[in-house]
Amino acid sequence: MILYKLSFWGALYTFFNILQNAQSLSSNAARPTTYNYFAFGSNMALATMESLRNITPLASTAAVLPGHRLAFNVPGMPFIEPSWASIEPIDSEGISNSNKNHLVHGVLYKLTEKDFVTVCQSEGVPLSYTLHRCQPIPYIGDNEKAGWDTSQKTLTESNNNNKRKDASKQNVLGSVPAYTLRAGRTEWRKGKDIPPSSSYMRVLVRGAREFCIDDDYICMLEKIPTGRTLIGGGVAGAMLGMAEASRKR
Repeated sequence: MILYKLSFWGALYTFFNILQNAQSLSSNAARPTTYNYFAFGSNMALATMESLRNITPLASTAAVLPGHRLAFNVPGMPFIEPSWASIEPIDSEGISNSNKNHLVHGVLYKLTEKDFVTVCQSEGVPLSYTLHRCQPIPYIGDNEKAGWDTSQKTLTESNNNNKRKDASKQNVLGSVPAYTLRAGRTEWRKGKDIPPSSSYMRVLVRGAREFCIDDDYICMLEKIPTGRTLIGGGVAGAMLGMAEASRKR
């Protein structure tokens, strides 16, 4: 419990420190700060960022994060949106660079400091999520296996260079230092995944297709078991649709 409280307050301090820095942007206009943000859930879809979050990314590309797995361990609203996506680092002893389940594909965004704070606020940092430093590897999607090929080439070159096996912590050549989001509570991280809504999963697949992420990863997303909902398979897609319609007015 003590450790949890320490990590919570540490995350809270970090977040509000970022928020304070963002609010002083006007006085530092000559040297604007940018953040690299790795999205793996509904934020992969550009419409989520632009229409729902009112964010305009400075740059975006497909990317893959070694040494992690996709999880659905952030509780949502039961029978409406049961859970949200997260990522979990894989224990260093269990990592296999040749195991496709030990890679998370997503979208690497370059954001202004103000927009990065907006992401953190909209995602409930540091309560629902905490910031997690990571090193995703960018690639140009081809709807086939560009991400896998790029990750294997990059990790092989890195292992030959530094002789480390822990892909979640090593300095991977060709990777980009970034922030991503991890479940905010220890008990969520250690607990079982909660099946997400089918509507939410369709938004993930939409984003993955937009950036031509590897086809086998998209197939994996499409096969993830979904949970029971009372309203049309969930509301994530409908909320996104309304935000898009409002933006076009």
